[in-house]
Amino acid sequence: MEVDTYERLVAPFKDFVDRVDALRVQLNTVLDAVRTYLSIQQQSLSLEEQKSSKEQLIRLVNLQELLHKLEILIVAVYMTEMARIVFEALWHEMANLLTALFIPVALLAAILIGRLLHREH
Repeated sequence: MEVDTYERLVAPFKDFVDRVDALRVQLNTVLDAVRTYLSIQQQSLSLEEQKSSKEQLIRLVNLQELLHKLEILIVAVYMTEMARIVFEALWHEMANLLTALFIPVALLAAILIGRLLHREH
């Protein structure tokens, strides 16, 4: 008889423990779903950062190419002006014509100088 009494006293607690275990399993399931969602969001952010970095790298490469072309143009203008000074000193009458004819030479020389300088990098 005593065992029946104890079983009746313990039965509500046993039911409580079973319900707590069921709630724990459900909570773990919800936590797993939240972890999965957060992992997916983290991967999405990582992909967006990679895309943004790639776009920025493309812009930087384009800017570098533009600066390289500008560098060539500046060197060519500098060489043309130096040649104009020489032409005015030596052949004053033909200085403008010789300067105009020297422009393609200056562009080619600037391109070669740019390639030689950038080859070292």
